[in-house]
Amino acid sequence: MSRLILAALAGLALAGLALPATAARWFELEPRIWKAVRALPGEDAWSACRRHFRYDTTRTAHGRPGIVYCYVPYHYLYGPGQLRQNFNR
Repeated sequence: MSRLILAALAGLALAGLALPATAARWFELEPRIWKAVRALPGEDAWSACRRHFRYDTTRTAHGRPGIVYCYVPYHYLYGPGQLRQNFNR
């Protein structure tokens, strides 16, 4: 009986792996960070984040006047032309 239950659970697990990956699942798995960007005068938080990061942002927050925080994938940690730094040296 227990082998039958284990076989059924294994089958369900394999069936779950066969499901297509959706964007929502990808966003849950990908590490994210908060990045600060400058907002133009009269621009709301979503527009500023969309201007900087396209549609990769999933959350926004207001900071100081003119500063908006965008929740984006971790690969935005370094800007264009910046090198990866090792602070453990």
